[in-house]
Order: sequence, then structure tokens, then C-alpha cells
Amino acid sequence: MNAQALGGVSSGSGETARGAHELLDCCGTAVWTAAVARQFPGAHVIGVDITPPVTETFVTADVEKEWNAKFGMQDSYDLMSLRVLVSAISHWQSLINRCFQHLKAGGWIENPDITVGTFSETFDWRDESSPLMRWYQCYRRGAAKNGIDGFANERRAECLSNAGFTSVSAKFYTCYLDTGAIQDVRDKKIARFTGQNMLGLLDAVTKVMEAKGD
Repeated sequence: MNAQALGGVSSGSGETARGAHELLDCCGTAVWTAAVARQFPGAHVIGVDITPPVTETFVTADVEKEWNAKFGMQDSYDLMSLRVLVSAISHWQSLINRCFQHLKAGGWIENPDITVGTFSETFDWRDESSPLMRWYQCYRRGAAKNGIDGFANERRAECLSNAGFTSVSAKFYTCYLDTGAIQDVRDKKIARFTGQNMLGLLDAVTKVMEAKGD
């Protein structure tokens, strides 16, 4: 998902990082932050997380709390990235409003994220006899107790428009977890990586819910 701040000229989502000098990554992982810093060595890239890697490129902060000097002044950034935070953010509109205030006129925000759900083209995914479906129901209950909505990304475009962004574009993709029925080589590769990521997500989220007693 990409949106351009009021007053800018559309450059296309594939070119948002090119030419940007000040970038902020509100990161789920440090992968994007490090990759962009390598690809654009002339840019100043900052990653923000509650528990970031120990490096000068990252700062420790909760993006849902008051932004301080660590984030720079308002109108500071050319590009912001909010990556896979659907299970971490409770108040999306407040966060998007804050991002808008800290972007330069003509700046961009990117928000690649997932819908936390279980879907199938071959069987009734609502079948509660499925172990994955039972896990998902537990996730929904645990997330709701902490104010998290796994389908919040489906309303993200509305949040962006409400904050004042223009040129808002939302694209949704199907991510397969099983490579068995896929013929396209590229889609098969994506499915393999998505399945691996899902296994990691299941383990990580389950541990969090256990720690919280949900």
C-alpha cells in the first residue's frame, strides 16, 4: 500500500525509495531497513522497534506512544515504511496521523501487511475441525483482548485518506502456503517462503499468547 502526502507529485510505488534522503522504517524486522541502507548509501535510514538490533541505525521506541527527538522533527522524512505490524498496532488512525505529520510534503508512506486469517480454495476454511482454524480462533480471541484487529489492513486506505494522504493505492495479493497445486515457478517460490514465514509466525504468536495467559 502506498500513499503520497499532500502537495507532491506521484512517482509510482516502485520508485518511492529512489531519490529519498530521509527514511523511517517502523519495522517488524530489521531486514528492510538494512537492505534499503545498503541499496541507497546516500540516504539516512532509521529503523524503529521496541526491541531493535543494537546498532546506530536503529532506535528503541514504541511508535504508538508520543514521538520524541529520536524520530526527528515534523516534516522530516521523504519515505516511511510500516511493515507487517497488523498484530502490533491497536490504534491505526493515530499512528497514520502521526506519520503524516512527520513526512515532508510530497513524501510517501508504504504499508505492506497481511490479513491474519485462514482461507482455502478447495475446502471450507471455516471448518473448526482444522487444527489451523482452531489456532486462528485462539489468535483472534487473544488479539482482541489486546485491542488488535487482524483485519485492520482492509481499512488502511480509509485511515490514510482521513489523515490527509492523497494518491492512495491499495493492492491485495493471495499468498499460498502450499506449493502442491501451483504451476507458476514464481508463485511456487513465493508460496514456499510464505509457508516458512507462517510456521515462524505460528510459533512466535503462540508463545506471546501463552505468556499473556490468553
